[in-house]
Amino acid sequence: MPRGFRLGAPRLERYEIQSELGQGGMSIVYRARDKQLSRPVAVKVLHDFLARQEDARRRFHREAVAVAKLRDPGIVEIYDYSGPDAKDSYIVTELIEGKTLRVFIEELGPVRHPELGVLVIAELARALRHAHEQGVVHRDLKPENVMITPTGQLKLMDFGIAQIMGGATKLTATGTLLGSPAHMAPEVIDGKASDHRSDIFSVGTILYWLATGQLPFAAPNPSALFRLILEGRYPSPQEIAPRVGNGLARILERCLEPNLELRYQDISELQADLHKELAEVDLEPADSLVKRYLAKPVEFADELRPKLVAKLTHCGKQALAEKNVGRAMDHFNRVLAVEPEHAEVRALVAKVGRQQRVAVTLRRTAAMGLTLSLLGGAAYGGVELYPRFLPPPEATPPPGDRLEAAITSAPQEELKLQSSSTPAPVIAEAEVPPPPPTEARPKGPRPIRPTSAEVKPTGAEVKPSEAEVKPTLEPPKAEPPPPPEKPPVIVIKPRLKLKLGLTHANVKVNGVLRRESTFLENLELTPGVHRIELVKPELGRVYRLTVEVDAEGRLYEQNDGERRPLPSGELTVKVPRSAAEADSFKGWTSS
Repeated sequence: MPRGFRLGAPRLERYEIQSELGQGGMSIVYRARDKQLSRPVAVKVLHDFLARQEDARRRFHREAVAVAKLRDPGIVEIYDYSGPDAKDSYIVTELIEGKTLRVFIEELGPVRHPELGVLVIAELARALRHAHEQGVVHRDLKPENVMITPTGQLKLMDFGIAQIMGGATKLTATGTLLGSPAHMAPEVIDGKASDHRSDIFSVGTILYWLATGQLPFAAPNPSALFRLILEGRYPSPQEIAPRVGNGLARILERCLEPNLELRYQDISELQADLHKELAEVDLEPADSLVKRYLAKPVEFADELRPKLVAKLTHCGKQALAEKNVGRAMDHFNRVLAVEPEHAEVRALVAKVGRQQRVAVTLRRTAAMGLTLSLLGGAAYGGVELYPRFLPPPEATPPPGDRLEAAITSAPQEELKLQSSSTPAPVIAEAEVPPPPPTEARPKGPRPIRPTSAEVKPTGAEVKPSEAEVKPTLEPPKAEPPPPPEKPPVIVIKPRLKLKLGLTHANVKVNGVLRRESTFLENLELTPGVHRIELVKPELGRVYRLTVEVDAEGRLYEQNDGERRPLPSGELTVKVPRSAAEADSFKGWTSS
């Protein structure tokens, strides 16, 4: 008896069973030798309890005929089929020497760059597209059904087997649910009709796993797991893996959408978005690069790291030049997730933050100045007050320090304006010197002091001399006032962590776009009141909230006239994924 041979294995006339390779809920796979062609093959034999069901045998026959039409390098080829009337129902395929994607990742460790996961899924989507175009749906996509050869060729196997069980017969004889629960689409769990979009959901779970290192849906028992899948509740991929960019996060969200109509409607749409992500970091052509990566993953990842950092840095700088701050910060965040001490990108991020703070400060200062000017005009006969508040100009700083000088001065002026309740008068308070200390200031109107002009005893008009017509008060000779103190540099630290639920939104702070299509945003806020807007452009909806930061850095949310402290520095807002959800979510209004 051959080593590894399983008792009860079928004895086939043409194929010599050598050993068992594995088994699942519906079949057992054996290594065998084709006696006629003298080549190694894999034989998948349907379990006896299924082979005895006429309906299951018919489905098995239809699937075998359909899958046999597939001719793609990324799909395991079918060589032979037992036929509908054979005693043992089996399919003979090419034998793949290698390891599954599951084993590949377990041995290698988590994927070092999410872009490499995109590379693998782009090749998987290409093979899946060929199957969908032939009308074949896999229905059991999981890492265990993806093989990797020693040369780096990706092979998708076990096509269509899950469709053998239909209607209410979703369980095996041992009560095991067919398919892999962590990768099953909601409509499959719910017993509804499934189609090619169910494959897209399963692809999304594999992509999430590759990009973040963990599955999107995980629970201690199947009931809790199914509930998470049906409700579409999973952690934000960017919160788990900061290297995940906004574009990939949007792809994952659309793949894992529980509503079939909001999911990708065709695998070609997903394929196009994946290639767009790869083209952005120069990982094309995907079909040849994925083979290099799967054949030598460590060497490929080492070579990719500096290229990826350089490309993302370039894209971020280009986005800045195009005034797209949100996209620039997305690229820069990805760079810093790979190289936290990247000096150039850290400087660019700091510069963007300073420019945004200066822009907000100048707008607020200008508004305050206009208000004070109007008030001053009414109180002082139209005298313009705001310019007098500005300190005397200092020496022009060198070119490299101009931005820093603007940053350190503007916030200080803003604080001065906010803290001044009564504007200082423009003109000196006294034009006439006070009386000597020995004299008591008389009450009532100040008497007119006699001048050097002669006073006639008859009470005639007093004629002052020419010298006394001129002002007799000269500016007091005193030491020049000390130069104004240099405004202190206000150090801004991250204050507020915005969690945007399970989907993305644009984040604006005081009218300035801070991040596009984000799930998570760390906001740097100066002391004061800030207007924050979460915008969902595709739904035409916006969520507005007000956050206050006091002088000691404590956070408060102002909502409906109430002031609620945020001691943890975190604020979670549930973002709708559809117009119907937006109507039921409190606070989301038309933009």
